[in-house]
This record gives sequence, C-alpha cells and structure tokens, in this order.
Amino acid sequence: MANIRRGGSIQKRDSRKLPTTQRVRWIPTNFSRTGEPGVHVWNEGGETEEFIPWSELEAELRDNLLPYLFADPSGYRFQVGDHHGKEGWLVRVVDAKESEFCGVWFGADPDNGWGFDGLIRVGKADGPSGSRVWQVYQRCSDGTYVRLPSQFGTLEEVH
Repeated sequence: MANIRRGGSIQKRDSRKLPTTQRVRWIPTNFSRTGEPGVHVWNEGGETEEFIPWSELEAELRDNLLPYLFADPSGYRFQVGDHHGKEGWLVRVVDAKESEFCGVWFGADPDNGWGFDGLIRVGKADGPSGSRVWQVYQRCSDGTYVRLPSQFGTLEEVH
C-alpha cells in the first residue's frame, strides 16, 4: 500500500496490479511475421494482444513453467521441433539426452479434437490414436502460469 497526499489528506492506494489470465495460441515459423515461432497471447477480455517469440518464450517457460512440471526440473528443457517437414510446429520437453519426454500444446486441446481454448497442455502424443493430457495450465499477464485441474501433480508421477 502506498500513501498518497491529496488535498491535505492522506489516502491509501494499493499499488500492486494483479495479473490477468490470458489465452495463448502457438504460431509456427511459417505463420509468424517475425520468421520465428512463438505464442500469440491476449487477456481474457481480449483488450491486450502481443506476440512472444520463442527466443523470449523459452526463458519464460524454463523459469516459470518447468518448475511446476517436475519436482526436480534439472536436466529438462523445452525444445521447438519440426513436424512432417514444417519448421517450428511442435514444442516438447526433452531430457538431458535430448530424448522427448512429452509434448506441449499451446491453445489446442488434443483430447478434444484439437479444439481451441487458449490453454496450455502437457502430455504424450500417441500418434494417430490420440494423445494423453497430463497437466493443464493457463498463462498470466506477468508471465507466470497457473495449473488447472490435471491428471498428475508432477510429471515424475507419470512414469
């Protein structure tokens, strides 16, 4: 709380601005205006929109999402990958040996016909038969993430 002097009286004002929840959509390389993949984000009300390129998003995910995914996130990182010759179409979590641990989907729900809802899902793609979503998150305007009801608390519980 900050004290503000107005007209001889002191008023208290809360100077903390609470973050707002946002929706996201993955933008692969060939659809990006910058030539770099990333996410398009907007506040729930739709009034604020921005593009976050992978060069910035990767650090945000490492610092603010990876610690939610694993009890011990050391050795894991996010990586952009190609899909059937299309550059920058996938995001996955890989381990220290560069083996894929799981996929990350921004905005689309693989368990619901890839319908768009703007949330972030983490899970395993099972090829043509479908996918399994393990965790669901929502991005906030301050670059933090909130876990929504999910199948597992940490990804260590999956294996």
